[in-house]
Amino acid sequence: MRRPVIAMGLRAMGIGDEIVNLAFGLVLGAVAVAAALAFGLGGREAAGQVTQRSARQYVERKPPTQPWFESGTVNGGERSPPFSFGPRQAAA
Repeated sequence: MRRPVIAMGLRAMGIGDEIVNLAFGLVLGAVAVAAALAFGLGGREAAGQVTQRSARQYVERKPPTQPWFESGTVNGGERSPPFSFGPRQAAA
């Protein structure tokens, strides 16, 4: 019985609609946070497996035999002298 009176009073003061919008936003935000937590906590095992696989591949990776800047094949396999900053000259 008191609820309609309170709602009418709030609406007469011009803040009834704002409270409804705020309450809806808070409920929607709480549902989004709950879903994010459930998804995040539920995916911990899968995320751990992906992280372990990436770390293992990184550790097992072989280092290059020659750094890219000394190989001379930087421009799509085209041979050029290392650290050549000037204009290219046509090969003779």
